[in-house]
Amino acid sequence: MPEYQLLTSGQLRAALLTIDDLPPGYAADPPDDGSGVAKYCGSAPDKAPTKVGQDFTKGGGLAFEVVSVGLWQYPSAEIASENVERLRTGLQTCKGENVTGNEVTFALMSTPKLEYPTLGIRIEGDNFMVLLNIAQVGPTMVFAGSGGGITADADLAAGLLVQQVDAYKDAALQ
Repeated sequence: MPEYQLLTSGQLRAALLTIDDLPPGYAADPPDDGSGVAKYCGSAPDKAPTKVGQDFTKGGGLAFEVVSVGLWQYPSAEIASENVERLRTGLQTCKGENVTGNEVTFALMSTPKLEYPTLGIRIEGDNFMVLLNIAQVGPTMVFAGSGGGITADADLAAGLLVQQVDAYKDAALQ
């Protein structure tokens, strides 16, 4: 089994995909500070992971498109695995929640086939849809998603997950 280093927040941020890794037309948004409020039906972890993320936006108005990548590093692979399974179990019975006053619904979805455990989540609100792919790689949950006001690109989200997993592995493997 590969030995993954625990990375500092700065090292995790450096392992995120950048604007140069995206298709033409996307602009980088300010970095995500990891303080999002979604709990995914009460599956928030007991121990908060070290979180880094980056969003990119294309277009505007209702035709906007967003892609997001992120890394949530836990103290061990076992804790990361427990949290992926807690999330998977919660989403099997909970179909939605209220996030900052907006009703959102969740559904499990298929994911790219990787050598790591994966989980896919479709997140829908009144004016948006996000397709989020997660892979558990060692102590880290690797995220990549695509969304927008009118459409969400499942193929783009899947491809970004593969790229983000590779970038994380390049940074974390000893």
